[in-house]
Amino acid sequence: MKRTILTILMLAFTTLAFAQSAPAGFVANDGNNPGEVFLAVGPNDVALDSIEYKLFYSETASAPADPLTATEYTFGSIAGDGDGNAAFGFDLGGLTEGTDYTFWLYQFNNVDSVYSDPASDTAVSGSTTVPSDAAPTTNAAEPEARDAANVVSIYGDFYDTIDGVNYNPNWGQSGFADVDPAFDPGTGNPVLAYPNFNYQGTEFGAQDLSDMDFVHIDIWVAEGTDRMVKFTPIDATGEVLVEVPVTPGSWNSVDLPKSAFAGMNWEAVSQLKFDGQFNADGSANTTSFNVYVDNIFFYKAEDMGAAPAAPAGFVANDGNNPGEVFLAVGPNDVALDSIEYKLFYSETASAPADPLTATEYTFGSIAGDGDGNAAFGFNLGGLTEGTDYTFWLYQFNNVDSVYSDPASDTAVSGSTTVPSDAAPTTNAAEPEARDAANVVSIYGDFYDTIDGVNYNPNWGQSGFADVDPAFDPGTGNPVLAYPNFNYQGTEFGAQDLSDMDFVHIDIWVAEGTDRMVKFTPIDATGEVLVEVPVTPGSWNSVDLPKSAFAGMNWEAVSQLKFDGQFNADGSANTTSFNVYVDNIFFYKAEDMDAAPAAPAGFVANDGNNPGEVFLAVGPNDVA
Repeated sequence: MKRTILTILMLAFTTLAFAQSAPAGFVANDGNNPGEVFLAVGPNDVALDSIEYKLFYSETASAPADPLTATEYTFGSIAGDGDGNAAFGFDLGGLTEGTDYTFWLYQFNNVDSVYSDPASDTAVSGSTTVPSDAAPTTNAAEPEARDAANVVSIYGDFYDTIDGVNYNPNWGQSGFADVDPAFDPGTGNPVLAYPNFNYQGTEFGAQDLSDMDFVHIDIWVAEGTDRMVKFTPIDATGEVLVEVPVTPGSWNSVDLPKSAFAGMNWEAVSQLKFDGQFNADGSANTTSFNVYVDNIFFYKAEDMGAAPAAPAGFVANDGNNPGEVFLAVGPNDVALDSIEYKLFYSETASAPADPLTATEYTFGSIAGDGDGNAAFGFNLGGLTEGTDYTFWLYQFNNVDSVYSDPASDTAVSGSTTVPSDAAPTTNAAEPEARDAANVVSIYGDFYDTIDGVNYNPNWGQSGFADVDPAFDPGTGNPVLAYPNFNYQGTEFGAQDLSDMDFVHIDIWVAEGTDRMVKFTPIDATGEVLVEVPVTPGSWNSVDLPKSAFAGMNWEAVSQLKFDGQFNADGSANTTSFNVYVDNIFFYKAEDMDAAPAAPAGFVANDGNNPGEVFLAVGPNDVA
């Protein structure tokens, strides 16, 4: 009887070992593009040869009781889908626009044909649907008042327009029957309506626009319109389409410099054209939509001999890298040949009364600085680390040598400064318990270490005199301290690690440390340095797969080496810093049919760029 019960229990355990847990971390996000939904998940157990992802989906309104009867996605069809064998993040397209969908993700044991329970989420597919009668209910803000002699107006009542303009010549456009030059948004002040718009022309007697500097356009498209509109004057040489920046749902006042229309001959312009046959990403889309415009005129910039206006939108942001500050600004007036940027800076503590006596930056020195003649965004380096700086940006009239008033901002330069006595005050979390027969421990008290380990051989390292294998972080549980660290070796009798699968390391560096640490076992064939992922200010439990050390011979490993002679970006840096390690051991993976541990070290950081978030994690078990 006892033997029968034991047999049943063993069979039950064997069956459970092959049924994976439901995937963790699966998300379906509403789509940004028409007919798409974004799907993502971490690796879970699919790094194992026997496990893969299976994905099914259905419109929520008609979702089946059994998800396995829904539409199955074929992995490998879309870039980023991980082929079903890895973490993924991708846009699934071809869905009905603006529709709620349900998605089910399984882990599938392809040896025993067993599905896990599903992870499920819902999302709405992206849509370009905009009400067909969407139109503005207000007017654009009035343009800046200019001398009428310096304006050639094509449409609008702010300036007198030229005579004989045809706002709706028949060029075969989809909205030919719908154009309305007297559309009233409800204010009594008409605008030019392009319903059912794909492209639209305007014709008039030839105009010499050689003396003009800009073209002004007020433009409106409905909220939810995910399209791009381009514009071009036309003369005998043809057209040069330039994007008109548009924020849907409000009027946009846009001034395009003539210089944007490269190669245009301005002496006899007789037509204009708006073209909307593009998605917002520039790809083709001929579906019509509604566009409204007003105040279309060319103008000459006035009083250029006077001081230009102070630059608008100048920002200085604290630096992420040592000795750097990020600086950015829009184009302002520097598209004009006579205007350029001038940038000066100083440590705030010693800022001069006259900013023009501070250090001047030389435009053209750093990629992204716009050469002083365009919008810029770049990292200014060479500053004293961790120091408050003041920056002054001017628009400079280089014909009359006149400076604008400055735009000013302050920022703190990036720093790697870390207290020289920085050390952990806690221990790392205990490693996962494993059969000691499957472990070769080099340092730590969680497993018995091998005999005869020399934790501080003299390899010429900067911290030779400082290494402490019994450093107490205040808990009574010692760790291995590498103060004044540049690199560090460990020596022991040769170990055959052929049967091992991973090396485990717990590592700590101080908050603010902007460095990279690498690790390698060493045998007769040499070393293969591999990065150890580190988040400064806390203990990091890292498991590196043997496969990461390409070319290593594991039959007689007799040394280890940590090397920290790198900045976080991998560039060289030999300045010493403090490193603490614990629980260094090699191990053989056990029971790989069971669910792996939750990923360690996963972080989501606030985004630096619009609409982005930075995600990162170490390799964990996904090798």
